[in-house]
Amino acid sequence: MELLNQYDWLLPPIVCGLLAVYCNVVLGRQVLKRGIIFIDLAMAQVAALGVLLTDNLFHSFVHQHAWPTYLGATLLTGLAALLIAQLERYKVKHLEALIGALYVLSACLAIMLVSDNPHGNVLVKQLLQGQLLWIN
Repeated sequence: MELLNQYDWLLPPIVCGLLAVYCNVVLGRQVLKRGIIFIDLAMAQVAALGVLLTDNLFHSFVHQHAWPTYLGATLLTGLAALLIAQLERYKVKHLEALIGALYVLSACLAIMLVSDNPHGNVLVKQLLQGQLLWIN
């Protein structure tokens, strides 16, 4: 029992890792089913944009609580997923190109948001590294 108490700090990263694996399996199945190979990168970039946008808008609140960052990324990713679902529903001919444009637009907006932030390089490094071990 003492061994479990010693490593209880690993529980949140393990749960987060399992959640990430589950989400990637679900997304991977959709990618293979639909043949749209660029969607995973676009959705990840939109989520990163959501993190940066939330940090820009609610800077002091975000550094006290983690949930606004997750909420901002989830909401923006959900909106992007709805947009892509509507485009797919109407059988848009060049869906892959539009998803690529969404990726590029999100990346450009993220760079513009980070350019004014003095701690923007730290945020981008944290997004790219994925700080899974320090999640709470």
